[in-house]
Amino acid sequence: IDSFIATPSSINVAPSTWTLVTAELPEGANYFAIRVKGQQKFMFMLDDVTYAAYGTGELELLGYNVYIHGEQINSELITDNSFSWVIEDGDYTVTAVYSNGESLPSEAVTVATGINSILATDSPVQVFDLTGKQHGTSARWAEISTQLQPGIYVVKGNNTSTKVVIR
Repeated sequence: IDSFIATPSSINVAPSTWTLVTAELPEGANYFAIRVKGQQKFMFMLDDVTYAAYGTGELELLGYNVYIHGEQINSELITDNSFSWVIEDGDYTVTAVYSNGESLPSEAVTVATGINSILATDSPVQVFDLTGKQHGTSARWAEISTQLQPGIYVVKGNNTSTKVVIR
C-alpha cells in the first residue's frame, strides 16, 4: 500500500447521474486502484474504466534520426521516407522523433558491404558505370562519391573491384 500515490481526482459527494471522472497517474505507474470509502454507502457503480499508458496521448511525428554504432549520421531531422548516405559497414538504427521526445532505437540492422577494404585506403580508386564508362579516378572514395549521380557503379581499387549503389 505504501507504493500507491494518491491522485487529486476525487468525488466527495456521490452524484445522482453518471459522471466522467479522470485522473492522471504519475509517470512510471505500473498499476492503479479505485478506492471507495464512506459510511452507510451500499452501492458503488462503475462503468467503462480505461487506462492509457504515459506518453500515448496525441503525438505528432516530426521525423526520424538514423544512427550508425550509436552515432547520429543525419545533420537535420529526416522528414521523408528516404535518406541518402554513403553507406558504411556497421550497425544501423532508426529513431522516431515525436512532439514529446525521441523513441528508443529500432532493432539494429547490420550492413556489411565488403567495400571498406577498398574505400578505407588512401590508394586511388576508379569508378565505372555498368556500361563500362569511367566516371573518375580519385585518391579517396569520399572525394569522388559525392559527385556521382544515383546509380550502380563498379569501384576498382586496392587490387579488387566491388559494386556500389548510390541512391
